[in-house]
Amino acid sequence: GNSAFIKNKCKHTNCFVTDDSEYFNEQTDFDAIAFNGRDVIHLWPFQFPAKRSPKQKYIFGAMESPD
Repeated sequence: GNSAFIKNKCKHTNCFVTDDSEYFNEQTDFDAIAFNGRDVIHLWPFQFPAKRSPKQKYIFGAMESPD
């Protein structure tokens, strides 16, 4: 949802976050897809989205140290 953006008084009001990869019919309809660093290293290539739109951003995030 957008509650975290509202709670943190974000100036952008059209942001929405979901962990439901089937929220839209196509994953290419998402503006961005975020990957958790700890999980992404264990994914097989076929587990990544098969298609990506030219406007779509991929976001890599990690809270853990690189050690």
